Amino acid sequence: MPTDDGYRILSPDEAIESLERGQFDKFKGVVESGHLDFKRDPYPIFSENSAIQERAKRDLVEDVVRFANVEGGIIVLGVETEQLEGQRTEVGKIIHTFPEGRMDAGQYRDIVLSRVRPQPQGVTVRWFPAIESDRGLGAVVVPPQEPQLRKTFFATRTLVDETTGKTLGAYIGYVERVGADSISMSPEELYQSFLAGRRFTELSERIDLLTEQVKGLIDARASTSVTFAPPPPRPPAPDLNDAILRREDAVAAAGLEDRPTFSLIAIPGESVDVPELFAGSRSELVRLLKNPPELRRNGFGLTVGERPVVVASGLRRAVSAGGKVLQLSRDGVLIFAADAENLLCWGTRTNAEPLRLNVLALAETTYLFAEMVHRVTSYLVPSPEAWRYVIELKRMALDQKIATLPGGSLRPQWGQRKLPSTDLRFELLLSANTDPRIVAYKFRTPDMVW
Repeated sequence: MPTDDGYRILSPDEAIESLERGQFDKFKGVVESGHLDFKRDPYPIFSENSAIQERAKRDLVEDVVRFANVEGGIIVLGVETEQLEGQRTEVGKIIHTFPEGRMDAGQYRDIVLSRVRPQPQGVTVRWFPAIESDRGLGAVVVPPQEPQLRKTFFATRTLVDETTGKTLGAYIGYVERVGADSISMSPEELYQSFLAGRRFTELSERIDLLTEQVKGLIDARASTSVTFAPPPPRPPAPDLNDAILRREDAVAAAGLEDRPTFSLIAIPGESVDVPELFAGSRSELVRLLKNPPELRRNGFGLTVGERPVVVASGLRRAVSAGGKVLQLSRDGVLIFAADAENLLCWGTRTNAEPLRLNVLALAETTYLFAEMVHRVTSYLVPSPEAWRYVIELKRMALDQKIATLPGGSLRPQWGQRKLPSTDLRFELLLSANTDPRIVAYKFRTPDMVW
């Protein structure tokens, strides 16, 4: 799939297909992603230098753990990358084929199975020959693991004195893939997770004991007929029209009343409360509002910037005058708005042409908003069963020219579709369990009014 800057994104299946067909040049211009990683050379696990050899084994294990802890992925060996200017993202540049003897698939698997706990299932290691050549590329494929096992894989290693053979200790590390980057868990976070596990075990044992006691009481009173009243109906969800008015207030706070504006609203399907909304800086929800999820540094997202957070009656708002605004209300209504020219039409406008929506910016921002909604859900009481999403474009015209949406690229020869109006709105009602990626995809289906 091409991106607006001329680079491409490959799924793991597409990457494997290119490898099996020996079409290695297809990796040129492909960006690394949450499911694809490039390495210039095979892991040097056969190096005569023991330090390099050990480092290679650790890199292999940690790369596998990164993908196992999320939704799987593929590591392609033999593709040199370069970093995109002003970004942390890297893109395939030069292909370095190598003979099959430089990688031992069996040894790779043995290292992974001996150093990853729990053992990931289905990991495959293969060498793929080029067309009519004795050289090729390699790949380590990590399939999606069982949902209950994700975020539970650790890289391990036993430390042994090479002279005496005595065990000196052990190494354990946690890493996971986030977009083209990865995150790790510090020793303090590992320690806290360990304590939390111990507390959970103790609590579980107490619950089991209480369960047995309650069961005994129920058995003793089994002859007593008890009628339970049905639970009261849940109060109605926040009003859509009221949420639209709040969006207008947020837009005014950011100084966008007369600017092309892009906004997203999420309204819980039932009446809820956000108990932690006005908590201190240690609150996980407060930290989430200050640091929304992102796919890459300086990407198209919800981050407002290092500006003061306004805590007003019934809401918490971060605002950057003339730029962006992100706010969450006590009743669970989440609102994001931004200058559409700066965010959605970044790098596309000329004096002679209308605003052109950047497809990548639209997709990335809507996905990150859906991911934000997904994370906020866990802080709502009670947890809503559904969310109503609203996406709006307002005043999408400059110099009396209505903005356009490209048919698949920002290059004019690919064609541009003029928006049917300067003001557009699209709504979705989805289950709270809907994957954020599906939410973002539905916002780009042909059913949308634009």
